[in-house]
Amino acid sequence: MTIPMIWGILAVVSVTITDTFFVGQLGTLPLAAMGFVFPIAMVMFSLGIGLSAGAASVIARTIGGSSREEVRRLATDALSLSFIISVLFVLVGISTIDPVFRMLGAKDDTLPLITAYMTPTYIGIIFLIVPMTGNSVLRACGDAKWPAMIMIGSAGINAVLDPILIFGLLGMPRMEIAGAAWATMIARLFILFSVFAILHFRERLISNLWPGLKTFTASARKILHIAIPAAMNQMLNPLAMALLTAMVATFGTGAVAAFGVATRIEA
Repeated sequence: MTIPMIWGILAVVSVTITDTFFVGQLGTLPLAAMGFVFPIAMVMFSLGIGLSAGAASVIARTIGGSSREEVRRLATDALSLSFIISVLFVLVGISTIDPVFRMLGAKDDTLPLITAYMTPTYIGIIFLIVPMTGNSVLRACGDAKWPAMIMIGSAGINAVLDPILIFGLLGMPRMEIAGAAWATMIARLFILFSVFAILHFRERLISNLWPGLKTFTASARKILHIAIPAAMNQMLNPLAMALLTAMVATFGTGAVAAFGVATRIEA
């Protein structure tokens, strides 16, 4: 399972590097906007990693000693919980773009670019966290190959769409930095559909029946018992990165742009 996971991780990393490469051709200000955005994007990933860890742990233990129906119930509840948390994150994120990024040191020249990028990015968090949870369910069931292949396919879609949407190629409107966000969102939508197709049609792990609030709450409690500590642990690095970004911002947008490129390559 290790080799497919390595390829999947490399695919995820390639998305951020690809975005940075094409956005960098727009100039310093868009690249600085990407620098401000990166810590928040990593917080979103941390949330997804936490929920994925919780779902994978609970489901892996359940597979060994419970019925297939119980596994199906937990898998469905994990996806539902991820969706609910994602929607809450969308609402909070979109409504706090201005104050959060001003706190990070963004000025009036970069805030419009940040808003243009973060609005579709926040909306697309549903297409990030829910598929991450779905992939963790597949890995808990012993399938690491398909999650990796899906991530590689998604990275390929993002690489193709980036220049088309950013620069307005093939008759598409020139969206500049927002195009990078929309390209990533579409690529993640591919992940969502692919993961759901495998979970539903091959693994038969998605239930169409509402279990009742009591059962769902019990499942959510099991998952969050692991997910919350895991997410908090993962968030230490992006929070430190946010603090460093705010410090670097005192030296100007050029410094933020350079720091943003360096952190994306390092990550």
